[in-house]
Amino acid sequence: MIVFIIPAETSSGEGFAVAPSMLPNVSMGIILILSLMLVVGRIIGFGDGTAAPMERQHWLALLAFAGILTIGYAGFRYFGYLAGGMALVLLFLTYMGEKRIPIIIATTVGAPLVLYGFFWKLLTISLP
Repeated sequence: MIVFIIPAETSSGEGFAVAPSMLPNVSMGIILILSLMLVVGRIIGFGDGTAAPMERQHWLALLAFAGILTIGYAGFRYFGYLAGGMALVLLFLTYMGEKRIPIIIATTVGAPLVLYGFFWKLLTISLP
């Protein structure tokens, strides 16, 4: 993530006080440090020594979420933020079991449009 995705998806940000890649890099650095603390803590024996149970259904849910996020990344990459965002929201809603069609349509279409309009028009942030 730090080596491939963040540099590929952020611009150099010339003319800005802070590089656009700073927040993603700091966030990934914090996640990396916390993950290493968990691993080291398990190796040297912090905690009561019992492993947290993770059943098959939890692994499948984790893989499903990873798959949805991967499809969402591809959607953002190849179809743009609006279409990719709509597809991502639709996939998450259907996976979570939402069955009311008006809610699905309103959320799938409304959320990405409201966010896009908020950043583009109100904050005047140029979006692709």
